[in-house]
Amino acid sequence: MATTSGHTGLETTPEARAVLERRSSRMIRGFNRYLRWYLSRHLRQVAILDDALLPDLAGRAAVIHLNHPSWWDPLIVMLLADQLLPKRRHFGPLDAEALKKYRVFEKLGVFGVDQESASGARAFLRIAQGLLADPEHVIWITAEGAFTDPRRRPIQLRPGISHLARSMPEVAFIPMALELVYWQERTPEALIAFGEPIVPASNGSEGGESVEAWTRRLAENQQAIQDRLASVVMERDDSRFLPVLVGRTGVGGFYDFWRRIKSFWRGERFDPSHAAGLRRRSGERS
Repeated sequence: MATTSGHTGLETTPEARAVLERRSSRMIRGFNRYLRWYLSRHLRQVAILDDALLPDLAGRAAVIHLNHPSWWDPLIVMLLADQLLPKRRHFGPLDAEALKKYRVFEKLGVFGVDQESASGARAFLRIAQGLLADPEHVIWITAEGAFTDPRRRPIQLRPGISHLARSMPEVAFIPMALELVYWQERTPEALIAFGEPIVPASNGSEGGESVEAWTRRLAENQQAIQDRLASVVMERDDSRFLPVLVGRTGVGGFYDFWRRIKSFWRGERFDPSHAAGLRRRSGERS
């Protein structure tokens, strides 16, 4: 039996119910534990710009649309979903052919989308609209649809998200910027910023704008937060970011073993980070 959300007035579609039935809360909890361990071994940190945090969803369903710079993006999204909105249920589209190879992701709330056909676009809308009928649901979308350098301009979004915005006036559409950069450590920093949400009904544009107009509006909002994050990332100021997860530092192997021995003979606590070594050498020169 279809369920109806009092928040949106829409019914959960059969396609969305199928996604919900495949999703496993137990599998998600186990995967999130593994994910924290895995990311901490491969990233120096996952951190959010201190004045660009995730806005209050105010009890609304939400679409969080982000750029797509790397292979790491879906794993980082899963970490953020678990850490920032642990009481919500999270979903995300993936290319249907890719999902065939990784069926286990269906247990994590991932659903397949054929990006190259009109029928695939219609199926995406039916699934997304059905899921967003529940105000506790969040869909994360890499709306560019392919790996794209985060500094490439202008930003070009696929139209699926624009059709969704036209049809879901009570849903919050929140842009997220993501960059993976190397600063002073051997592993990269995953740095994030969230932009201002757009709620179609609040803007007086409930279904009244064209798909093209919505594509421009959402792309401009996406580009604004990516530009803002890029300007801060270029300053290389770690103090501007709040960590969600802190990973390993240092080089490892014989190099760190030798540094640990030197710290012991100096009576100092060993700090494996490369930044600590730079600070020490700078202090010795002064």
